[in-house]
Amino acid sequence: MNLAQIRSAVRDILTAGSGMNSVISADTFWADAEIDGYINMGQEELAKVIRRARADYFTRILRNTDPAIQILGQLFAPSTLGWTSAKGNYQLPPDFLRMKLITDLSGNERVRVMACDIAKNEFRVLMNQEGGSTAREYLYDILGVRTLVIRPIPAESRDMEYIYEKRLPRMKDWNQGTVDLIKGNTIATFSVAADVLNRMNLGDELVVGTTALAPIADPSQTYPVVKSLDSATQVTLEAPYLDASISGAKFLVSPVSEIPENHHWLLVAWAAIMGFKKGTNPHSDAVQQWTEVYSSQLPALISDVEIRQGSDIETVSPFLEDLYDA
Repeated sequence: MNLAQIRSAVRDILTAGSGMNSVISADTFWADAEIDGYINMGQEELAKVIRRARADYFTRILRNTDPAIQILGQLFAPSTLGWTSAKGNYQLPPDFLRMKLITDLSGNERVRVMACDIAKNEFRVLMNQEGGSTAREYLYDILGVRTLVIRPIPAESRDMEYIYEKRLPRMKDWNQGTVDLIKGNTIATFSVAADVLNRMNLGDELVVGTTALAPIADPSQTYPVVKSLDSATQVTLEAPYLDASISGAKFLVSPVSEIPENHHWLLVAWAAIMGFKKGTNPHSDAVQQWTEVYSSQLPALISDVEIRQGSDIETVSPFLEDLYDA
């Protein structure tokens, strides 16, 4: 489900007492932005569970030879991660969470790059040294949020590959302007210039309304997926648009969480719990009901992650096994 579908399901639960009545969409006690906040909170919690069950699940592989990409709404140039002479500090990507591996891709005389606490003596003695042009071992540490410190300071250029755990982006819809679609065609053309490149990502889904009405996402439906961002106003969809051609339609471009899709109802349950807790007189019975739903579905997510990736004792936290696999 995309964000709009999850939000629709959550609102139906909150306003219809667990129903799926999409007619109940005018209720404003729970604003869209508020429900989106609950869903994003749930995504963060589930991402933590998945990382504990399988530390390698949310990883990104970047080489400094890769083209620039959008990361968390920012244009990041991997070329800045290539080692250059006399430069020992590098800025890691905006979604960096934890380094897994740094590999030298240059020539035959490759260097080893090892993690080390900057406070240790072996790191301190290298702080003002250059690495020279011969292959050797380098040490690295991460300072602050994403400053990579390499010592000794490289004395030559090197192509590098970085494998790291990434932080998931916060999900947010985009619906500015209108969209034109032709039946049987994969091209979607938007009226607002530039925002396509700034606000959309591959894998987002397009929910189309009419020229008069904004769309309401149906949790049971499948929506077109964005395959490529072609220009400031145009995208290509993964499959041809099957409904009647339309010009100037209102729309939602809605992201899809990287939490495994068959477990997106955990996001619904989490957001429902938070919504029922709202106010000075929270709905305690409903909170308990949906807490039980959330807790009952969590072991399936953990099992799915472990099976999908292949269980590894070095990347699985024992306490999760104790809690959910007993």
